[in-house]
Amino acid sequence: MQLSMWTYPWDVQDLGFEMVERDLVERAGLNMISLAASYHAGRFLQPRSPRRKAYFPEDGTIYFKPTAARWADLAIQPKVADVISQGGDVLGELVRRRDANGLGVSCWTVCL
Repeated sequence: MQLSMWTYPWDVQDLGFEMVERDLVERAGLNMISLAASYHAGRFLQPRSPRRKAYFPEDGTIYFKPTAARWADLAIQPKVADVISQGGDVLGELVRRRDANGLGVSCWTVCL
């Protein structure tokens, strides 16, 4: 059975991969992380973050680094959120780490 928690990439960046993985597996008993791949704008309180009290995500962005070749000849281009462009590809790093820590990775999105 897959047991997962919806997670935002900025939380992983703020808390660190090791802490998030440990908390999900050891404290919550989960075996998967479900990362937001795209989300709407809003105001998110960050009670556990050592970096900020609130986060205001950009509207109309994605939270992963897409394969550029897939979009090369298209008029509409994905806009990668600054938090990913500047802070690193959280999804890519979670996928790289999954074999070592046993934590599965899935994504979720809000559309329209």
